[in-house]
Amino acid sequence: SALKTLDIPDSVTSIGNGTFTGCTALETLTIGSGITAIEGNTFYGCTNLKTVTIDTYEEAVTLGENAFHQDTEVIFLRKKPASLVFDGGSGTPDDPYRVSNAQQLDAVRDYPEAHYIQTADIDLSGMNWTPIGGCYQFHDERDDAMFFTGSYNGQDHSITGMTITGEYTIASETLVIGLFGGTDNASISSLHLSGGKIDITVNAGSSALCMGYIGGVAGCFANITDCSNDNDIKVTVGNYQGSGEPFYLGGIGGYGNTISGCSNSGSITAVSALSGVAAGGIAGFGPVQTSWNSGSVSVDSGTYDKVGGIVGELSQGVVHQCCNTG
Repeated sequence: SALKTLDIPDSVTSIGNGTFTGCTALETLTIGSGITAIEGNTFYGCTNLKTVTIDTYEEAVTLGENAFHQDTEVIFLRKKPASLVFDGGSGTPDDPYRVSNAQQLDAVRDYPEAHYIQTADIDLSGMNWTPIGGCYQFHDERDDAMFFTGSYNGQDHSITGMTITGEYTIASETLVIGLFGGTDNASISSLHLSGGKIDITVNAGSSALCMGYIGGVAGCFANITDCSNDNDIKVTVGNYQGSGEPFYLGGIGGYGNTISGCSNSGSITAVSALSGVAAGGIAGFGPVQTSWNSGSVSVDSGTYDKVGGIVGELSQGVVHQCCNTG
């Protein structure tokens, strides 16, 4: 067959078994939003068909055995409707989506502008958690679409077993780590972290834009109220060649968060041979009110550091009605 390009319209709901088997000339295939079934061997043997785009979400389509050739990449253009993911709600402030399990919490990242309430305790044990809002903020090509900008109310439920471990390499971007990573004026309230840990190694370049914001609840730029963290946080910086204190870590928030009514009992540890660190029991940098820390704060660095029981560094704002016993 000489068919090179195929555009299947939205009106088609299924494609039968073996319809285009062995069509080796086919190079481009787009499938419309109406598709619900692609039967076995439909496009098998189409060896020059490297990518297929389907204008719906993955769960909406049943793929038969060998529906595509083994080297063909299938890309679904839509994400699953939130109404099919959560336990109700419409994602508005007055009618937030309801989150009750680990799979739904993980899906919050796919709808970053929405509003949520947690309706049950959630166990993340066995997962290496990827922060909601992404791990990286690129200063030259910032992807605002990833940032969490909505609200999350834990309703005093717990999130246990949140574990973030591994090695990260950054060159000219900011690493943001926490239950939530990159946020932009998000609201996070009334949730409690325990039974997990953050233990990461960061290999960083010499750029002044190369930084790290690490917090138990959020890495950066969230309004955090009435939350607690019992997870230990340890950051080891491998080879940063810059100056200043580019790494900020705290039990609740890393950098630029506004925090009130929170507590931390996890240990905060930073090890860095070449870079400075700002570390606090509650926040690395930013204003804190009516919060308390009972976790230890320890920094072992080759240069000067800023360390505090509540806040590591503060250039504006206040620390008000706080207590440290760590």
